[in-house]
Order: sequence, then C-alpha cells, then structure tokens
Amino acid sequence: MPSPTFSIIMPVYNVENYLHQSVNSILAQSIDDYELILVDDGSTDNSPVICDDLSDSNDHIKVIHKQNGGLSDARNFGIKAASGKYIIFIDSDDYWDDNDALEKLKKIIQKQNPDVITWRYKKFCESNLRTSKSIGYNCLPLGRYAPEELLKSNNFCVSACCKAIKNEFFKTNDLFFKNNALSEDVLWSAQLICATTNIVPSNLDFYVYRQRSGSISHSIKQKNIEDLKDHILSIKSLCQNANKYTQTFLSLYLAQEFTNFVVSLSMYENYINEISWVKQHKDILKHAFSKRSKILNLMLSFLGIKLTINIIRCIRRK
Repeated sequence: MPSPTFSIIMPVYNVENYLHQSVNSILAQSIDDYELILVDDGSTDNSPVICDDLSDSNDHIKVIHKQNGGLSDARNFGIKAASGKYIIFIDSDDYWDDNDALEKLKKIIQKQNPDVITWRYKKFCESNLRTSKSIGYNCLPLGRYAPEELLKSNNFCVSACCKAIKNEFFKTNDLFFKNNALSEDVLWSAQLICATTNIVPSNLDFYVYRQRSGSISHSIKQKNIEDLKDHILSIKSLCQNANKYTQTFLSLYLAQEFTNFVVSLSMYENYINEISWVKQHKDILKHAFSKRSKILNLMLSFLGIKLTINIIRCIRRK
C-alpha cells in the first residue's frame, strides 16, 4: 500500500473519558488518506483496552503500547513509526471539529508543498461548556512565509498540535522532542523555525483544545518553571551560535517566550525565588517586537519584577 499523506500521532495516557471523542473526530474526516497512531504511554486506566478495540475495528489505526515516559517520549515513538508524508499531533483529550480538515490541508499541500503548515485553535472550557473564538494568529494570504515574517506579525503558534510537518523534513533535521521535559513545544518550535524558511500559515481553526482541571498545562509547579528556564537558556544558546539571519528571528521568538515565562510566574506560588533569574536574563526583552513584550519590558524597568508579576496576577484573576 502507498504511504498515506498524513500520520496523525496521538499520545494516550489515562484519558478513558475523552479518548473516543478524540479518535472519532479523526475517523469522521471526509478523506481516509491517513494513519492514526495511538501511543499508549503506560496508561493505568481503561485506555489501553480502548485503543486496542478501536484498532481492531478500523484499519487506519495503529497502536503502540509502551512504558510510561511522558508526552515527549510518546510523540517520539509515534514519529519513528510514522509512514505518512506529513506528521500531525493531537492530544488525546482534545478533538477536531471540522470533518474536512484533512481535505483542506491536502489541498494546501498540493498547491504549496510546504515544510510546515500551521493553523489556529479554539479552547473548550469544561467548567462552563463553552468554546472560545479562534486563537493563534491573524488571517494572512495563503502562501509561504519565513519565520521572521510570522514572528513579527504575531502569526506563529508554538503548539505542536497546530502544525503539519513534512515527515522527511522532520527526520532529516532531527526534530524530536526533548524527553522528560514539560512545555516541550517551546524548545521544539525554536528548533523547527531554525530549520525552515518554508512555513504556510493557514486560516483553518479545526483544533479544539480542552481545558480541564488536572491536565499538565493547568498545573504550574516547580518542574514547569525549571523546564521553561532550561528551554529559554537552550534557545538563547541556539541564538548565540546561529548566523545573523537566524539570530534575527530567534531573538524575536526568545523575547516572546521570555514574556510567556514571566506571565506564567504569576500562577506560581514561589515566584519570589525566580526574581533574580528574571533580572539576570531581562536583556532578552531588548529584542521585543510584539506590543505585549514591549509593555512587559517597560513594566519590569519602571515597576520592578515583583510588582509587575503581582499586577499580572491581579489582571489574570479578573
């Protein structure tokens, strides 16, 4: 059989209540030019059985069972098993709400042949059963863009789940995820934009990101902070060792992620312990281009780090 156009990789860990909806949103696609790889990351609930049952009933589904190693490790297992021309990620508690998503992506591939396609997303809040408007970036004319263009116009989404990446490009550039790390998309996206000048931002918004209590992305703990700091330092090192062209857009990306880090401190109980680190690396913001990063730079300069974080905390609570 010829290779499918898409390999959709879904890491699975203890999501028995959400797995059917997530998988069914893929199986409902109007074209069947895909494989769905379910990577059971050592689940301890009924998820492994559900995965096997789904695979038995549909030839498009492959299942990998492995010991628990975290999201990055599960994604990496899926990447190695992927035979499709493009790789797409979906988290197993999220879903797609457009049955024509793959068909639309395939048309873009046929027209543009990009290394990377990006799209927007929506948030579904379990507590009030509401779905937000599209998030990610502004509408742009369809075409190929360099990373600098997208970053300057605030049109680059960090999430791995909002991208389709050419399989050959992915593996040639060794774009695997860092194991045992949280917020892994931050460093991975930096490595991605260093490797390509051929990104097509689409105006599609089929990805629905579920916000639920207890998920990794809603818990700000010491490891989240430490891993984010490591990612920022790794990107800073990439920037220092890059050529001038790459330095230009990596500096923009670094300022964006440093801004996100400071905002995340407003949700962290022990943020006081991180003030000296923020002060040490505040120079990252001298390359700030977005309005958000520029405002943060001014606040840190005139109000200080502690007061700035407390103001952000108050704003977030409203």
